[in-house]
Amino acid sequence: MRRLRETVKGHGATMALLGLVAAGCARPAHLASGPIELSAVPVLVRFEEPVVCTGPSWELWFEFELPGDSDHADSIQVELVSATEQRYGLAEAELDRRGEALVSLTGTLVAREDGAPPVSGGVTFTAVELSADRPLGLRALRGGRLE
Repeated sequence: MRRLRETVKGHGATMALLGLVAAGCARPAHLASGPIELSAVPVLVRFEEPVVCTGPSWELWFEFELPGDSDHADSIQVELVSATEQRYGLAEAELDRRGEALVSLTGTLVAREDGAPPVSGGVTFTAVELSADRPLGLRALRGGRLE
């Protein structure tokens, strides 16, 4: 009986650790489904649900159709579009390849136009405008405020 309790205790710690790891690896909210075809001509991708952002950091995940396309994620240009049609870019942007077909882009939201409300006051985003230096296909977009 004592051995059984020790085994259960050991598994409890393992399950708790797995829970923490899974929480740290959680994907951001689903924004849009593909196919989304990128090229040099900007394409406006409407979010399936509006996203409210109250902080300066943003994360956008690209789920590529073809695994090799993720090698060219650095060629994608991004502008988030608010419900009031204000545009915000990502400054200090960094890419993090999360697998063969998944890349995360993080950065600080910066208004592209004078008079745009600061993100800290709460901005609702409804779309993102994307373009790329070469043709790329996306299966889906995920994203949101980076905690």
